[in-house]
Amino acid sequence: MAPQCHRKNIGSCIFFFIAFAQIWSYGLGDGSRISAKKTIKNDGDAIDCVEIYKQPAFTHPLLKNHTIQMKPSSFPSGNGVQATNSSKIFQSWFNKIKCPEGTVPILRTRAFTHRPVSPPIPKRADISEFTPSATYEYAQVSLTGGTYYGACATFNVWVPKVVDPGEVSTAQMWIVSGDGENLNSIEVGWQVQSGSNVTRFFSFWTRDAYRSTGCYNLECPGFIQVNPEYVLGFSLQPTSIYGGDQYEMTVIIHKDNSSGNWWLTFQGQDLGYWPGDLFTSLADSANLITFGGGQVINNQYGGHHTTTEMGSGHYPIEGFGKAAYIGHLQYVDASNVLRIAYPLLPFITKTPCYYITMLKDEVSTEGVHLYFGGPGYSDQCP
Repeated sequence: MAPQCHRKNIGSCIFFFIAFAQIWSYGLGDGSRISAKKTIKNDGDAIDCVEIYKQPAFTHPLLKNHTIQMKPSSFPSGNGVQATNSSKIFQSWFNKIKCPEGTVPILRTRAFTHRPVSPPIPKRADISEFTPSATYEYAQVSLTGGTYYGACATFNVWVPKVVDPGEVSTAQMWIVSGDGENLNSIEVGWQVQSGSNVTRFFSFWTRDAYRSTGCYNLECPGFIQVNPEYVLGFSLQPTSIYGGDQYEMTVIIHKDNSSGNWWLTFQGQDLGYWPGDLFTSLADSANLITFGGGQVINNQYGGHHTTTEMGSGHYPIEGFGKAAYIGHLQYVDASNVLRIAYPLLPFITKTPCYYITMLKDEVSTEGVHLYFGGPGYSDQCP
């Protein structure tokens, strides 16, 4: 059964766990040093347990006197996500090892190397095909023309093949406001980097169109972690199998009514938030939500289109269990109610390589559902 995009009881107390102490100090991009009470090694990752008020966010000049909001004061109401044929997915270290009391886990492993770009905005209501960048390929849908205070989606999780150096395959959603140098964006989803067979959950933010601000997860000051059991950037396990078991994750971003902070919820657990003070245009609301069925970096090694797969590496026409999907696409309105994300504008850079399509019952009480993906380089995608 999938998690719900709404809930009656808002959050729960933060639970901390006592363990032995080990001191580790590491640097942020601005030269700051963060001390860890304990370091956990798990599946090749190093996870530092950092005192909650000494986490990277508090080295940001705008957050020097910030008081942590331990749980959201509000949560969107409306139609929830119902049971599906897929199973829940978790982070790989879930229920294995705990951080000491009063600390939060931070991934020290630098698992994300490329810098994101803003999503293209389609201009027409039918599927448009053009290439906004020589190196980025998209298959996505966008909700635009309104005022939005959050979004919800359920992502089917895979491990697409990403072989060529410097390339990546991503499934995500963007919450965007402003334009030009004032473009603000919050992004979450899953991603596979080149040479890796690990799918990781990620978050990213920027307040100046990716020029000088923003980063993944907690790799720079910004996101405030409050959950002691989840580490941003964690690997997702298990993942879907072609023709076999399917696994998914439900993600919600919503603006808190009282504080103005943008909260992140994964599988019904509040992970933390981006303080409203970090943003300019997004301090108020969003004017664009994009559900990236897929984003692929295409460096055209060998003089042809990349072999990097999107989604499951199979086209949407193959359907459930074989093609990747995103379901329950919803947005949060000014009344803090989840609404169906519709109408959506599709956008595909190269239809022979990757594609996206709505299900037959594309609009239901639980939101919009779609399939996406493709194999990349092939006879149809030279």
